[in-house]
Amino acid sequence: MMMGGRIQPDRCLRRHSSRSGGFTLIEVLVTMTLMSIIIPIVMRGISVSLATANSARHTAEAATLAQSKLSDIANQVALLMDTSQVGSSGDFGSDWPTYHWECQSTDDQDVGVIRLTVNVTWNERGINRTFALSTMVQSPDELNNDIASSTASTSTGSSGGIVGLSNSTSGTSIRGVAW
Repeated sequence: MMMGGRIQPDRCLRRHSSRSGGFTLIEVLVTMTLMSIIIPIVMRGISVSLATANSARHTAEAATLAQSKLSDIANQVALLMDTSQVGSSGDFGSDWPTYHWECQSTDDQDVGVIRLTVNVTWNERGINRTFALSTMVQSPDELNNDIASSTASTSTGSSGGIVGLSNSTSGTSIRGVAW
């Protein structure tokens, strides 16, 4: 608009131009309040997620180590008839310094099998954790009887063989769940 040769700015522009481009105090306070509520919740969620991922990693490593050690011990018992590691314990060397193992066995004379259990323990956040893995192998005494009867039946001409060696590690379970 022109009045007396001068250009008058529009009222809307004048009112709008008097305000600077920053935030008002109330906008800043509301934002700070929301951030003070949201950030701790998000950080707690991240912390719980990281702890769960770390626990899952430790459990997976313990399962792999237990399976390897149980396989070694089961093969020694079933194939070599060596029970020296049954009832023993140890660690996994410098590659896995926080993990330790212990082997336990229960002998079922009625069935002629030995249940081998390897417990792998580690410390996680100040708490001792354990992962147990079990399998059943034919008892060395039962295996000797099978080999002796197999040899006797072979010498008389009938077909025979060593029973149980190929299936010596069947029935593996993790914490009671059959594999």
